[in-house]
Amino acid sequence: MRAKIGMVGVGATVGIAHNHAQGLIKDPRADIAAVYDLDKERAAAFAARYSPAARVCESPEELFSLVDAVDICTPNFTHADYVVRTAQAHRGVFVEKPLAVNLEECRRAAEAVEKAGVFNMVGFVYRFAPHAAALRELIRTRFTKIYSISGSYGARRLADPTVPFEWRMDATLSGGGALDDFGSHLLDLLFFSCGVKIKKAACLSTTSIPRRAPGPGGKELVENDDSSALTAVGERGELVSLLMTRLGMDDIALRVSGDGGLVVLSYGDDFITYYPKETGGAYQGEPQRIALPGIPHFQGWFDREMAAFVDGVLGKETEVCSVRDALAIQQALDAAARSAREEKVCPAD
Repeated sequence: MRAKIGMVGVGATVGIAHNHAQGLIKDPRADIAAVYDLDKERAAAFAARYSPAARVCESPEELFSLVDAVDICTPNFTHADYVVRTAQAHRGVFVEKPLAVNLEECRRAAEAVEKAGVFNMVGFVYRFAPHAAALRELIRTRFTKIYSISGSYGARRLADPTVPFEWRMDATLSGGGALDDFGSHLLDLLFFSCGVKIKKAACLSTTSIPRRAPGPGGKELVENDDSSALTAVGERGELVSLLMTRLGMDDIALRVSGDGGLVVLSYGDDFITYYPKETGGAYQGEPQRIALPGIPHFQGWFDREMAAFVDGVLGKETEVCSVRDALAIQQALDAAARSAREEKVCPAD
């Protein structure tokens, strides 16, 4: 059996849908059978590039009738609606993160997939990198308790104050800023690799460049955070400290300490560093540098993510971030965002 996949939202010349399509066409168990986008010409060009036999559909409903599962790569504010419509059509669901732009929409999406009983998955690609797998193996084999986790993640493009207002700065279209965009990835890695679920979260946020040149919609005032510092406690007492910024940060970095030692990693490296410790004892010996398998950077991670999606569609065992898992992440981020609003530290104009 081959999985028939429909793609909703194809993006511009480059975009997440293109990463997904590259992964799907490498999988001999899957076919991109149908494509839908509000821009039909763009959808046709996408189909011609990746799957010439795919039907370019006039509506999502036409696409649903042709496929087993749907890969949703539309703008953030449309995610929940497409998840609900796909679930109601009883098709498997893959939706790019974020699940939705607010907690109410996330709950609506979770209720829909659970009522329909369909396979569902939210796209957190960094859990498919070798760094996440290596960290997970160390935690499982050498640790019985985690004491603390510190981490950081972000980007640099928006540090340029001449970049005009864009959808990422519009709370209606994107939801949160750095906290949601980067923090969601970090929380997924904490859950996937370390088994840490957040019990309580607080946050401080700042918008360092509060005004931009007007964007296509005429907006100038940035509506979400440029940088956020989240502090949290896990369900088993783990202390978590995360820094996220879109104004000057490099690859994902994590430091995890516990009764099995200390693990230090950066997604910019091809190794992780482990400082071994005996449970109930002291640190021992020299730090160990653990080489990671040579999975091609980034696109290779998408290839693995799409393979996991196909596994789920075909009814095979697969470990992914479900819509329910993504709802838990959003609940933690929502609590952090409420805390940040109460302690506003945004610089004045």
